[in-house]
Amino acid sequence: MNIVIVGCGLIGRKRALALDKEDNLLSCCDINNDIAKAFANDFNCSSFVDYRELLREVDCDSVIVSVINKFAKEIIIA
Repeated sequence: MNIVIVGCGLIGRKRALALDKEDNLLSCCDINNDIAKAFANDFNCSSFVDYRELLREVDCDSVIVSVINKFAKEIIIA
């Protein structure tokens, strides 16, 4: 399964580490560019700072949303 993760903090990292070997982490996104780049480097994927851009540019099967609750609704709807 081709997966992207939105939110590269503690929960995002836990989700990335829990992926099956058959899964392919294509990209990540975080509003903090330094955190997104570090995450992308650690998990060998591309990074974005705008989830809307990520959703437009990356063809994925699943989106893991790992942000705090007050920001999750908008991302999930998108």
